[in-house]
Amino acid sequence: AVVSTQSTGVSDGDTTKSENSSFRAHKNIDSIDKAAACLTVRVGSAHEPREIPGLAHFLEHMLFMGCKKYPNENEYDEYLDKFGGSSNASTDYENTSYVFDVSAEGLQGALDRLAHQFIAPLLKRSSVGREVKAVDSEYMMGLQSDAERREAITISLLDSHPFKIFSAGNKQSLVDTPRRNNIDTMRELTKFYEQYYSANIMCLCVQSPDTLDKLEDMVQIFEKIPNRNIPLPTFESHPIPKQRCNFIKYNPVKDRTKLFVDWFLPSQMPHYRSKPDEHVEWCVAHEGTGSLLAELKRQGLATSLTAGVGAGGLDNSSNFSRFSIEIDLSSKGLEHYRDVILLTFQYLAMLKLHLPVEWIYEEMKKMHQIDFDYMENEDAYDNVENLSDNMTMFSEEHYVSGSELLFEYRPDLITEVLNAMTPEAMFVVLQSQTFAEECTSIEPWYQGTFKECSFEPRFIQALSCTGPGNFHLPARNLYIPEDFKLKDIDVEGPPAAPVVISDDPKFKIWYHKDEVFEQPECMMYWHIFCEKMGVDMKTFALNSLYAELCGSRSAELFYPASLAGLAYQIKLGREGWILKFDGYSDKMFKFFSALLQEFANSSANVFNFQAIKDSMVKETRMATIRPKKLADEIRQRMLRLEYYSSEEMATALESITAEDIKNHKISSTGGFYIESLCGGNVTSTEVEEYLARLRTSLGDEVMPRERI
Repeated sequence: AVVSTQSTGVSDGDTTKSENSSFRAHKNIDSIDKAAACLTVRVGSAHEPREIPGLAHFLEHMLFMGCKKYPNENEYDEYLDKFGGSSNASTDYENTSYVFDVSAEGLQGALDRLAHQFIAPLLKRSSVGREVKAVDSEYMMGLQSDAERREAITISLLDSHPFKIFSAGNKQSLVDTPRRNNIDTMRELTKFYEQYYSANIMCLCVQSPDTLDKLEDMVQIFEKIPNRNIPLPTFESHPIPKQRCNFIKYNPVKDRTKLFVDWFLPSQMPHYRSKPDEHVEWCVAHEGTGSLLAELKRQGLATSLTAGVGAGGLDNSSNFSRFSIEIDLSSKGLEHYRDVILLTFQYLAMLKLHLPVEWIYEEMKKMHQIDFDYMENEDAYDNVENLSDNMTMFSEEHYVSGSELLFEYRPDLITEVLNAMTPEAMFVVLQSQTFAEECTSIEPWYQGTFKECSFEPRFIQALSCTGPGNFHLPARNLYIPEDFKLKDIDVEGPPAAPVVISDDPKFKIWYHKDEVFEQPECMMYWHIFCEKMGVDMKTFALNSLYAELCGSRSAELFYPASLAGLAYQIKLGREGWILKFDGYSDKMFKFFSALLQEFANSSANVFNFQAIKDSMVKETRMATIRPKKLADEIRQRMLRLEYYSSEEMATALESITAEDIKNHKISSTGGFYIESLCGGNVTSTEVEEYLARLRTSLGDEVMPRERI
């Protein structure tokens, strides 16, 4: 069972149960290996004093350093270790969460220790030095993160706003600067705890195989947390943040060329029932025909795109939500980044012309419901953390489903989101190491280097006046499953082990029947051994690039299938091709057949050739920058008679032309031998049909089994 409590506690000096305490069982969990709990305090970095950046994060650390009942600093962790558990905590702008997992037998003791951290923490001065080092160590780990650097730069460019703060904290912000300013950090930390850590703004979620009655008894200890009856500190009425420029260039740590186009919208949290931002995200992030990404690929400007409102941090809060479009640019895209922005606004113009469309909402709603109905049980640790977070955003009846389902169609809110995405309100980050010399501004905390720029009014006006171009809305999705009936098993044998259903000189097929999970999904793993796959470096590189091009083209053609819960992967190994499929079984054969046709059709695979080739060369050369990858490459060269290094691979890729790809055929890799493992909601007879379809696509030439 899962139990949640919200607004629990006692008033200062009172030990009676609070009248507004509530307990709710959300769902039955029949097979749980561990118990877990998460307590979320609805206060975070945005509430801390400006003079001590990182104080809320520092308090999160200090609360683990003993309490009145359990004064030893390591008592909590030692207890969890004893019962096979672990713990963590995180501080966001508006929430701070404390989570642990533990064996079920250790749950009551762990809950008692967690509760007493908030009932009577010691907050000892003797612990300050050690925990400041821990906070400083976390900060140091983020110094080489481009995500952390970009975020810090974005924050530094905000006008006055509660979120304009260095939330991580370090030794300088917690000790050195306060000392110079005659500020007692520990006194301020205690004041912060006493002001904000109140039971009426806390949420608790506990999961365990124990009965609900027993769990309710266990959590009674949290009623002793002081309830100061403070108003919930939110920023709903604060103006949405603005930045002092609309465009920056950023010099990244890693050689990744990207374009970010962001907008600060009114908070989307109150609209979780209709999720209008997800409606817009569904369109902008679509990769199918007529989409923004498809056109960017066609022009060789980009290789991938993501979009939407993220979770927490600067992405989603009670004050605002940030809608971000992130585009991985090619070298051509970097040179013509203004064209990329123009195409983005052409696509938005098309959306403003045609949206809202109710059938898109209905498709989204249907797939959300299907995925929710057949969702696998989450790990207990992740589940309580997510549910505790949900309790801060959703009404009680939607703690479980609020983040997953759509409840109402609100075209007015969709229009509101689109209307807010204007050229005047955008903030653009262009990221490339080619800007190293011109990026002379340095963000003080994470040391990211950047240059403040500004788009001229004429360009902004051009973006405002642009039309929809050749873009159009996607077609209705023909892959959405409709039949969820579980199929009758037609193979004898124990369910725990795969059995061979076909064994031939040309192929060997293993089948695993599912009598445990009983989900309307299937999985297929096809290993196609090729006689001439890695006969030389050029051939192997050619097939590698072919696989990447095929994957890129397939991403456009079969993006609707991915939205409908059908996943695939095309990989190249030293011995041949590896094709993986999984998802809802209803439309799987239709998807499988269509993908194989594309896989075997090399004439279509010059799509976005140069951008993908350049990206592969760059990624291959960068691979050995990581010590783990370099060590693995050295090991492989020592163990294998034939091994192609990253540099050799990159050189071979550079020599491949579009004409090579046009002339390349799957059959040019020689004969084939197929091995497969299939299982789930699929019969052995259907597996034979999949095999026949695959062999038709590959041709008749056979590779003898003994040559594998």
